[in-house]
Amino acid sequence: MSLAWHILHFLIRIAMGIAFSIGLTSPRQVTSGFFRIHLWVVMGIAVLAALVAWSLGSDSPTTIPRTISGFSVLLAVTSYLAASCWIYEAHRTGRLLTVLATLLATLLVVGTAGGPNHLGFHLSLADWPRILGSLSAGLLVGSTTTAMLLGHWYLNAPGMKLQPLRRLLLLVMLAIVLRAMVCGGGLVESLLTDPAQPARWWIFISFRWLAGIAGTLLLTVMAWMTLRIPNTQSATGILYTATVLAMLGELASQLLSDTLPYHL
Repeated sequence: MSLAWHILHFLIRIAMGIAFSIGLTSPRQVTSGFFRIHLWVVMGIAVLAALVAWSLGSDSPTTIPRTISGFSVLLAVTSYLAASCWIYEAHRTGRLLTVLATLLATLLVVGTAGGPNHLGFHLSLADWPRILGSLSAGLLVGSTTTAMLLGHWYLNAPGMKLQPLRRLLLLVMLAIVLRAMVCGGGLVESLLTDPAQPARWWIFISFRWLAGIAGTLLLTVMAWMTLRIPNTQSATGILYTATVLAMLGELASQLLSDTLPYHL
């Protein structure tokens, strides 16, 4: 799979996870600026994904990359409209558009889960491990990133309650457990198929699990405990590191799972 495809997958997974996490955040406990600014972040990611997909379309004999680019543009427009609603405190409409943005991003993740040879939405039961893997990857990276962004937002609005951040940290822990189950099944399958893996493979798989799973979980628990003080600034610093580890772990997972029908 080409580097451009890896970039495209990574971008749409992050967009899905961030949009989903924003949708779970209560507007009664978090100021509107958080939703507005970070829906713009989703919009920017969607625009970049559209450009990557469009560039792939010039080298592809099919129209599927252009279709993905079109859906990415639609996601960008929806995110922009949702952000605009938060400017005018139209909470209900903003939340509805955020849900729509999440559904569009999920559709993009599912449509590209099979890789460049199985694009589009003509998917079979054989593709479900990669679909589940892509969705769990997006949830992990997106929820970790959103938790970090929300923690940073407390610097702008220090009077906010801590419950929304704690809720996102619980979502991150749930995403890590789900991701560990999905990739753990793939790891067992890979070892049963070929137990004589090269040393380089073991180095990457060790980094993937120690950093992307165990390290991210440890830092999330540390952030949770830091909120008991409470100290949102320190928790945000910890979440910065957790976000980096989660992204590096998922990038390693993409490379390891490049030619496999499941995720590692």
